[in-house]
Amino acid sequence: MGSIDYSRFSRVLQRCDEVASEPGMKMVVVRVYETSLREAAEAFLNAHEAVRVSEAAFRKEQREAMEALVTLDRPYREVRGRVLAFAPEAVLPDALRSQQTDLDRLDAIEGMIDTLDDHAGETWADELAQGAFGQLAARTVKEVNEALHADRTLGMAREARASAYGPAFERYLRFKRAVRDALGPKSRQFQRIHLRAPNHADTGPVTRPDVRVEPLAVRPSVPPSIPIEAIPPTERVGRQAPAGHAAAPLNQP
Repeated sequence: MGSIDYSRFSRVLQRCDEVASEPGMKMVVVRVYETSLREAAEAFLNAHEAVRVSEAAFRKEQREAMEALVTLDRPYREVRGRVLAFAPEAVLPDALRSQQTDLDRLDAIEGMIDTLDDHAGETWADELAQGAFGQLAARTVKEVNEALHADRTLGMAREARASAYGPAFERYLRFKRAVRDALGPKSRQFQRIHLRAPNHADTGPVTRPDVRVEPLAVRPSVPPSIPIEAIPPTERVGRQAPAGHAAAPLNQP
């Protein structure tokens, strides 16, 4: 099931404002817009813009966090070996890249820092804490925390936009009916603000998959194999070998 095309709906709301602002527009159209739609439309458009800004900020912070993690991965593995030589009881992951989430990576880095703090005053621990690893670790913790904060901010912005959508869409329908009644369904103004939904019903904008920002590391999924017998004959192009020959893998010519 697709999600709401918020970007398309925002453009339609902007057109509603343009229609209501046309010189000589019938007063009933202007009044319905001013008293019913304007406030809800502005609330939605502001929320939609906040999502756009938050998405851009998250992409930036995500990129910077990834770069910092990649830079720290090798020094982390090298320092881990030295730490375990002096503190074998420490429980530390083998590598940052093997961790599944940002929080896991952050825990691994902070676990290493805590271990060095526990042995503060010992020459080996002080050298590692004050050396290149200590500086890179502090920077990486900062970048990952900023990426996590940007992720939470983006989530809240999307929730606020979703909350603003309902009232805006309900009032948009009122305004659209007013335009249709006053100017006719074939008028240029009505056609500009008309969202064509399935079965021509006013059920909301046409939907599309929601744009999602990928996490720092994603394992590729392998689609399940489908028996050739389960595929309709009209969709077997390139899937079935000639009679008497074995079927070739899908990734071979």
